[in-house]
Amino acid sequence: PLLPSTISVGIVAVTVATASRQSSRRLQTQRCQRPLCRQHMQASDAVAVGKEMLLQQARAEEELRQIKKREDAKATSPEDSGRVGVDPMSKEDEESAKLLAAEYSRYLKPARRLSSCDWLDALRGMPRSMVLRQIRHPLLCVTGVSVVTSFAHCVLGMPALPTLSAHTLLGSGLSLLLVFRTNSAYQRFQEGRKIWNDILDLCRDIALSVALYRKEAGPRSVQIIRALLQAFPFAMQRHVRSKDANQIKDRLQALLDQLQQTQQTKHELKEGDIGNGVFAESAPGNYTPPKNRPLQIIHRILSTIKSIRNHDDVFTNRERVWLLNMVIQLSHTVGRCERLVQTPVPMSYARHTMRFVSAWTLTLPFALVGNLRWLTVPVVLVITWALFGILEIGHSIEDPFRDSIAITPICEAIYHDCARALPLKRSMPNAQSGRKQ
Repeated sequence: PLLPSTISVGIVAVTVATASRQSSRRLQTQRCQRPLCRQHMQASDAVAVGKEMLLQQARAEEELRQIKKREDAKATSPEDSGRVGVDPMSKEDEESAKLLAAEYSRYLKPARRLSSCDWLDALRGMPRSMVLRQIRHPLLCVTGVSVVTSFAHCVLGMPALPTLSAHTLLGSGLSLLLVFRTNSAYQRFQEGRKIWNDILDLCRDIALSVALYRKEAGPRSVQIIRALLQAFPFAMQRHVRSKDANQIKDRLQALLDQLQQTQQTKHELKEGDIGNGVFAESAPGNYTPPKNRPLQIIHRILSTIKSIRNHDDVFTNRERVWLLNMVIQLSHTVGRCERLVQTPVPMSYARHTMRFVSAWTLTLPFALVGNLRWLTVPVVLVITWALFGILEIGHSIEDPFRDSIAITPICEAIYHDCARALPLKRSMPNAQSGRKQ
């Protein structure tokens, strides 16, 4: 009787074991398939996101195309073309802009630079050299001494002086003096160019900054600031140069006359006073502006910016102080230019260098005539031309505002850049009259 129960128990055990094995296998297969399912789901999500982004990009491009088509249709429609005041640029403004661009391209030309291919032209232009003209007197004097020395030695039998070793020893010291002299002059030239570059940058910055607050400043204040900024570089050019060119003088006078026409209120300039360099009425507090023409212009710009009223949160004391600081930085350039003009290289150093070069070249024929005889003349001529030429170049670039730096193109750049940044609104009355009609 125990046999059937034993068989049934064994069958049940086998069934349970089989079921457990199958369940374990299912669990293993599920664990193996879960990463694959996750990767598949992530890939499908990425594809869906990519498709959605492409659809959004296509919609945005289509919207941009529609907007562009609408703008083109509005620009070419005959209804809008006949209206007055739709286009902010009138024909007169377009013509003035074209004229400004043409004038801008006239003076804004690339600087001429020499290369090794220009050696023949440089030799051909030697007779017309400005440096040669400046040193012609010492060159002729030393050449004459060398001719007399060669004639006395070769014809009259005068013995040569044993001073060649002395000239060799002194030549190193002379070269150091010339190099130091030329380097100091070139540093002054570089500083002068940096000053005028600062003037150019500051005038542009002031004009562009005022253009941001054109509406708050008013057309009259904008016109005054524009005329003053255009007149400042020409006044500065006359101030730092000893010689006044008639063209610069006429240009500055025209700008001052234009500025004079805009003075209409009580505290403005009287007729002809700005041309004479005196303000008719001073600022509050009876402050008399300086007699310096560039500083007069700076003073006028400061008072004009100060007179602009506050407009809510658009133009406040913060913006006013910001503009005033830029104008004060522009006034610092006047003192920097005056420092270069009024502080030359010490006269003792310049005179000692000149005397050293003169004594060295005048005694050089007596040292060379024993070996070179008649060839002393051309050799001394070339050496004198080289040494005095280097010395004269140092003298010419010592005052960078005289002839070294081309200041007129910088003044023209400031003039046209201010005109572009602060254009005169001549088409506004026509637009208003057209609207009224």
